[in-house]
Amino acid sequence: MKITKAKLKQIIKEELGKVLNEGMVASIEKTDVYGAEKLMDPMHRSHSYTHPSLQPFVSDDETFIVTLTDGTKIIALRDNSGDISLLDTDDREIDNEALEQEVLNMIKGKEL
Repeated sequence: MKITKAKLKQIIKEELGKVLNEGMVASIEKTDVYGAEKLMDPMHRSHSYTHPSLQPFVSDDETFIVTLTDGTKIIALRDNSGDISLLDTDDREIDNEALEQEVLNMIKGKEL
């Protein structure tokens, strides 16, 4: 089987992207806390109106639903200083600097 230089370069680029965790984000949608909590396991919802002990929740953070290329949905919170936190649907923090940077770049790209 023969492979052209262009095809080989494309294959290498795709494989490097996978290894470097680039291109993990398929889409980003701005939402609010309640929209983000709809994704979460009900056991981990803390700000829902249905929670008996809580009043409506107000947050200064911007909230986004991030869909990864594998179909997984996560939540991104960006505070006033521009720092970002990523959470899975069980409200656990995701520690992945490359993914955080990609999400930040995509959010900034939407703002332009």
